[in-house]
Amino acid sequence: MIATLRNDVTLYTIDDGKYLWVVSRHLVKKHDKPLNVTINAPVKFAVEGGDCYLMDDEGKEHKLVVEKKTLKPEESQ
Repeated sequence: MIATLRNDVTLYTIDDGKYLWVVSRHLVKKHDKPLNVTINAPVKFAVEGGDCYLMDDEGKEHKLVVEKKTLKPEESQ
């Protein structure tokens, strides 16, 4: 018997004004789909340790993994 396992990773970048967060979501089940979020639109999220909890456009909460946190450079005036 041969079985195929899915192992896709989707990366999301979130700009909170001070930091850029790169978070990931692993798609492992046959029916897993990318999150229903609008690109360049505000999003509600919270970070606890290495986990990110993100609310999609329908109000459903998803748990993602924090991959990277980068301080945004200050804009020169």
